[in-house]
Formats: sequence, C-alpha cells, structure tokens
Amino acid sequence: MASYQVFLLGGFQFLHQGMPVKGIDSSRLQSLFALLVLHPQPPLSKQQIAALFWPDTDEQQARANLRGLLFRMQRAWPEFREFVA
Repeated sequence: MASYQVFLLGGFQFLHQGMPVKGIDSSRLQSLFALLVLHPQPPLSKQQIAALFWPDTDEQQARANLRGLLFRMQRAWPEFREFVA
C-alpha cells in the first residue's frame, strides 16, 4: 500500500513513500492539491473549481485554465487520477 504525507503549513510538501513528489511547485497547483485533499466530500465539480480559481474569467476560459492545471498535476503526480473522480 502506498504511503503519502502532505504538509500544508510552513511550506508545501508532498511525500510519496518518504520521497518528495516533484513538480507540484506552483502556488496554483499547490492550492488545487490542498483543495482536493481537504474537501474530498462532497466532490466539487470542475465548474465550481474553475470559478474558485478564476472568478474574474469567463467560464470557457476558466475551464480551459483548469484543464491545463489538471494536466500539469497529472504530469507531476501520475497517480493523481486514482484519487479524483
């Protein structure tokens, strides 16, 4: 079984089996990660997350931005999709 540790205070740190997961280095990626970890239920829709992250952007652009962010998360941590619906 995989072991994960998340530290959100005093600097973001995400460990998988004691080793740092690299690539979750931007504040947006870290914020998305924290949001998903801290609020697993009920799951937020992509539309809700896009509106939270880009409130001053039209919905189409906000969703495109979110797709890009999710792609970056997937590249940084391939197991990411196992934890989100």
